Amino acid sequence: MAQASGRYDGIPLSVLEKLIAFELGEVISTTAITLTKFPKWLIRLKLNERQNQFARESRCNKKSALICMTAERSLYRLPSNCMDGGLIAARYYTDEDEYEDLDLRDQAFLDANYEGWKVADSADCPELIYPDETAGNIPMIGIYPKPESSGTLYTGTSDTGISIITSLPTTQTNITGTVTSDHASTLTDSATTFTSYGLLAGMYARNITDGSYGIITTVGANTLAISAGLDGGTADTWTTGDLYAVLAGEYMALIGSQQERFIFGYDFGCLADITVPADHLWIDYVPYPTPFRFDETAADSSQANAYQYPDIPRGYHHALVFGVVADLLRTFREGTKEFERSNTYEALWAAEVAKAKAAKAARPYEEKPTQIVPRFR
Repeated sequence: MAQASGRYDGIPLSVLEKLIAFELGEVISTTAITLTKFPKWLIRLKLNERQNQFARESRCNKKSALICMTAERSLYRLPSNCMDGGLIAARYYTDEDEYEDLDLRDQAFLDANYEGWKVADSADCPELIYPDETAGNIPMIGIYPKPESSGTLYTGTSDTGISIITSLPTTQTNITGTVTSDHASTLTDSATTFTSYGLLAGMYARNITDGSYGIITTVGANTLAISAGLDGGTADTWTTGDLYAVLAGEYMALIGSQQERFIFGYDFGCLADITVPADHLWIDYVPYPTPFRFDETAADSSQANAYQYPDIPRGYHHALVFGVVADLLRTFREGTKEFERSNTYEALWAAEVAKAKAAKAARPYEEKPTQIVPRFR
């Protein structure tokens, strides 16, 4: 995928692989990489490991989730893509128009300050949350006191342009482009392969030019079918030259008692203003980045989704190259020049991580609330 003129989108996977091969001294042509020592699946595995490490140390990503409460229950699972220790903040909705921020504490604090807290009576509104055991490898939180009422799981029917689906796409990059064919309901972009992005039926496609939008029902190679047609715009149709967007990178997790789903919206930023039902917990958390797909049994030429971008801020994409090269060079025998070179790349990686850590001051969610402060929408 060529870089769009006049805009920096970051470094897609196909280019990251070429940069890694170049640093390793592998043979590169203008259209292909010949990897004689390290297969692509291994490179993608290492990219995933370094991307997770970067996100964990820098806390550069943030997502939100709604957790529906159950009366007299104290433990709840977090989203499956929540990093261990990734909980940032929480607020409890007692009504769709009223919530309270909850303090984030640990069980040692409860033991010291709330005698008998494990058997305390339930309450209309909890005071704090704390990390607890895991459900498999998914972290859980406790809530104190236990809520006395159950919520009714959010369905999206009270809000415009909301869709709830059971899975996440395999890209977290918002997809944008230009329509190349006129049609009332089917978006066509001959310059893009939508199936490479792992888009899913149930997500929204938006016509930026005329303001209309619709729910995707079928994902084709170069087409997105919207069987119900477009709505909310000046023309409600796809016209050659129209700009479009698919908001694959903007979602919220929705946690019920037996299921996890994901909320997508029709416009940039609309999820921040959804109508939250009573007895729901809104949390902000640090998610695991969307992994690069790979198949360790497939040949390099059969590895898919080369268009995917890293799920960390664009300015740090090149840091992944440094980290992966360091990992691969360390597979050489100790004392060789290759092994020694790994230290240079590890230092370059560490410098980029340090820059991201320094940017934490610009992320106010790094500080946890320490008091309960009533607020109103």
